[in-house]
Amino acid sequence: MLNVNKYSNIGFKYSVIGLLMIVNLIIYSYLFGYLNFNYKLNLEKATGIITLLLIIGLGIVGFMGSLKSLRGIKEPNTIKKIVGIIINFGIVVFLISLIIIFIYDVYKIFSNLN
Repeated sequence: MLNVNKYSNIGFKYSVIGLLMIVNLIIYSYLFGYLNFNYKLNLEKATGIITLLLIIGLGIVGFMGSLKSLRGIKEPNTIKKIVGIIINFGIVVFLISLIIIFIYDVYKIFSNLN
């Protein structure tokens, strides 16, 4: 059987993976950010590294999903195609805004060092 919406379906799969990564990031941040674990181990560095890896993975998934959704832009319109485009580009815009906010915060820190 010929798959008509090949790239749209792949873009939708990436958007579902991206949403699962966002939910995973929220749950992980809640568990290790708000709950107080009384362990002797220093969990702050490990949670920072894991959070960073999840955000980098989310960026890769969002970028790849956006590329696949763009390749499928001329395919027939379906709900999967529209949802995939919205979610993938939403993830990319969110990550770009995070980068801009981070750069602005670093600029504010270094401008106040005078």
